[in-house]
Amino acid sequence: EVVIHYNKNKHQAEITLNNINYAGGKAHLLQADLFDTSQAIRLGEEAWDMLHGIDFLINNAGVSYKKDFLEPTLEDIDHFTNINFKSTLLLTKVIAKKMVQSNIAGSIYTITSVNGIQPGAGFSVYGATKGAIETLMKGVALELAPNNIRVNTFVLGEI
Repeated sequence: EVVIHYNKNKHQAEITLNNINYAGGKAHLLQADLFDTSQAIRLGEEAWDMLHGIDFLINNAGVSYKKDFLEPTLEDIDHFTNINFKSTLLLTKVIAKKMVQSNIAGSIYTITSVNGIQPGAGFSVYGATKGAIETLMKGVALELAPNNIRVNTFVLGEI
């Protein structure tokens, strides 16, 4: 049983939901715009309640576009930071806290980017947010290990 998060593309999310249900699973949809960090918190709370607990979280939300370092506006910086870092942190915190309180030995996986380790031209600000999430999850892994919660990242992309 899974919860599928989507921001704007409800139609694609419904296709995924239908495929899961057709294959014998059970899926639910929740909408949240992760630019608004309060919606990340709401997403975690609603998903937890909907499933009566969560033992596996995959953080896969992210935004990326090329902007040379001198070009990003404050809006661009907020866009990268809110979606790629703050909302991922807040959603993870909501779920991890509930896992600890419920004594659930779970797993948290976060999709990051090679640009967080080796930024490419035009991806400095984006890469900084992905590097921050890499560092955050390493610390979270250490802190949650005594609670039998595994935390890992997957770095996608080519160097």
